[in-house]
Amino acid sequence: MELLSLFFLTFIIVLAVNLFLDKMIMNREMTRHVFFNNLFICFLISLVLINIFYLQSLMS
Repeated sequence: MELLSLFFLTFIIVLAVNLFLDKMIMNREMTRHVFFNNLFICFLISLVLINIFYLQSLMS
């Protein structure tokens, strides 16, 4: 249960950073395709980060 809440927290933070960088730095218009692409990328990054956190907790 703790891992699930950590996943959603990580996902929200990664999504916020990704959307900020996409809009401010790349100056792209936020279309549906761009938004869903960002969601997919954020989902993958969050999974990788959660796996790293989980493996680190198993090792200690």
